[in-house]
Amino acid sequence: MERLEAALVSERRRSSRLLVALFLTAGACVFAIPLVRYEANAQGTATAPTPSNEIRAKSFIVVNDKGETLASLGGSEDGAELRLRDMDGKPRVVLGTEKDGVGLSFSDENGKDRVALVALKNGSELRLFDENAKPRIGLGADKDGPAMNFSDENGKLRVRLDSRNGGQGLCLSDENDNLRASLFARGNGTSLALHDENDKTGVGLFALKDGSSLNLQDENGKDRIRLDAFKDKSSLKLLDENGKHRIGLDTLKDGPLLSLLDENDKVRVGLHAFKDGPSLSLQDENGKDRAVLSAIKDGPGLHLKDENDRMRVGLFVNKDGAALGLSDENGTPRAQLFAFKDGLGLRLADENGRTRAQLNALKDGPELSLLDESKVIRVSLNVLKDGPGLHLSDENDRIRVGLFTVKDGAGLGLSDENGKDRVGLFALKDGPRLKFHDENGKSRVELVALKDLSALGLVDENGKARVGLGARKDGPVLSIFDEDGTVIWKPPGTR
Repeated sequence: MERLEAALVSERRRSSRLLVALFLTAGACVFAIPLVRYEANAQGTATAPTPSNEIRAKSFIVVNDKGETLASLGGSEDGAELRLRDMDGKPRVVLGTEKDGVGLSFSDENGKDRVALVALKNGSELRLFDENAKPRIGLGADKDGPAMNFSDENGKLRVRLDSRNGGQGLCLSDENDNLRASLFARGNGTSLALHDENDKTGVGLFALKDGSSLNLQDENGKDRIRLDAFKDKSSLKLLDENGKHRIGLDTLKDGPLLSLLDENDKVRVGLHAFKDGPSLSLQDENGKDRAVLSAIKDGPGLHLKDENDRMRVGLFVNKDGAALGLSDENGTPRAQLFAFKDGLGLRLADENGRTRAQLNALKDGPELSLLDESKVIRVSLNVLKDGPGLHLSDENDRIRVGLFTVKDGAGLGLSDENGKDRVGLFALKDGPRLKFHDENGKSRVELVALKDLSALGLVDENGKARVGLGARKDGPVLSIFDEDGTVIWKPPGTR
């Protein structure tokens, strides 16, 4: 736009010069007029006329029968001049020459110039005047190229058309001699500018090799709207009163982009419509993304970032469900909340991103798990359809303690380092039970407390009962069995 303004000023200065320098009062023109000179001899007898090679005079005047001048031809040291008058004796045509060139003018019946044509050393010019002798049309051609001017009845230049310096230009001015519109076509493109009454450019339209542009300016000549159409993208920019870019709309290869900028020319809001889906980003005063909302093919998502561009909060929705993630200042995920088809889930991680606790609410029931730094579940608490349960595991992921409650009762199980059941404690409907197992998982000791009987049973490694001790209502019972299950001893008098 600055280059356009400079070109307009240059063109207007050029148009202020007079197109025509008419030679209305002095000129030079030589006409060869065939004249015959006669001589008389000394005796007064006539001889044959002898033609002369030339005749010289300062002026010639042609008159009518009344002696009124119709034409005059004169000369001076500056040049020659021919004047032709009408029957009323008024000058109508003037043709003159001088050192710098040749001029021709035509006047009306009132003696006012109406047409003027001049051929000077540096160019030729034609001017047309109105009935008040005001110049209305001027056409000129010099070494820079042709130009044409149109003026109003006050002699104010209103239209200028030229072809100069490798380009063409058209300028329109108002009655106050203020430039209001200009059109230029040069090697690098075409431009159109519209100006207000204060000679401030209000609209600028450019068609360049790389693309086209449209600029709209305010009363202070500041760009407020810019519209560009280039090969790779099209863009629309809205600027504030300080010329700062505040709103931008771009059509990129990947999709359109809407940007909102602050007074420091920093993008604060960006709205993208890409092939994969739209996204909205909110940025801080340093131009860093702080919040990003996207809607891609797999589902929408929201990211919240800190001043170090690390994601701290992530919210996602896809076909399987929704998820919420929280990260620490190092960008390490520390908490995740899931809502999937099968149920809900909560994950808590340590500073290394390792899951240390997880809570699930599934179809079968809720479950709480606590994990160590090796991601091994050490504590598991669940509430299933049959009842709640608690498992404690060692570092090798083997359950060492199990506590559960079912419809029929409750149970506690203790296992060794190999995962073998060693102790089982049950509280059932018919009474509590306690079992001890060997290293092979075989029950060796069982203690029960039933409604009608309290008993202790000892079993060998083959699962054979060897000792049975009981207490009934009618008395105690003790039985000792061999390896075949045959009673080999019991107290005398007992059944």
